[in-house]
Amino acid sequence: MLGKLSAEIDADHKGSADIAAKFASLRRQSDPEINLRLLASADRMIDAAPESPESWKTKAAIECRLGRFDAARDSYQYYLALIGRPWQADMSAGIVTPPDFYNRAEFQLPTLAVLDDFLSTTQMEGLLADAISAAPLMRDAAISASERDVLDFTKRRTSVVKKFTAGSDLLQHAVEAKLERLRRSFHIAPFKIGKHSIKLTYHGDGGFFFPHRDSDEILKPESRVMTWLYYFGKTPRKYLGGDLFLFETDTQRGRYATPSFIKVEPLSNRLVIFPSWFFHAVSPLEMFPDASFADGRFAISGHVHVHKNA
Repeated sequence: MLGKLSAEIDADHKGSADIAAKFASLRRQSDPEINLRLLASADRMIDAAPESPESWKTKAAIECRLGRFDAARDSYQYYLALIGRPWQADMSAGIVTPPDFYNRAEFQLPTLAVLDDFLSTTQMEGLLADAISAAPLMRDAAISASERDVLDFTKRRTSVVKKFTAGSDLLQHAVEAKLERLRRSFHIAPFKIGKHSIKLTYHGDGGFFFPHRDSDEILKPESRVMTWLYYFGKTPRKYLGGDLFLFETDTQRGRYATPSFIKVEPLSNRLVIFPSWFFHAVSPLEMFPDASFADGRFAISGHVHVHKNA
């Protein structure tokens, strides 16, 4: 059922027209109306045969497209119990998807944690005020950490402040306190923690980030291990888009595909964490006519690295 709506995306960059077409495809595949119909169909299949593992797996995938993360986790737990691989997710860590889960061949479903209402309202509002005041420091972001001086607006349109002290001080310790539980939940081997790089990111009208991954290597010295994003901003939002998409990934061959992708809305006061080797993207953002700079998509992004002497 999901396969009819899904098309594999090659990891190439053919220009802005191609990017627009690929994001348009993702928007169609994640359309709430379509997926609610699919969800109703999956529920009917489960009502008819509640012990059918495939129906529960299909239901979980649809719920991931809809951003219904608690329901998706429960459906994956039902599925794994039915096939004799029971999984107990750490709900207090916000775990959504099971580790080591392959829908097909070498492509692994992203492991993901989502924590809403992560900071107090006062803390979040203080961060937003600091972020807005940092506007003069914002610069266009390069396409990758390995190509720091390369700007390519057919691949990425993001503004960044690389040294955002307010966000670093507030979020680094809060995230690091959860790292060991997340490492175990994601089935990542123990590693020696190195630097923790943190920056402020901003997407305004037309902002996006083409599918990419933050690490090509797993647990190599100085490589990125975990990527996290903390969303904050004004509500109600005065833009459409800006969603985070995480893709099934073949980590060995550096490929990704869209079946069973996960869509994460940038809800204010939401923290998202996932291993850095999964491909992900930010869909193009369209701000409302009456929106100002302060109404854009703010996020603090962080990367936990392996120690250089690991």
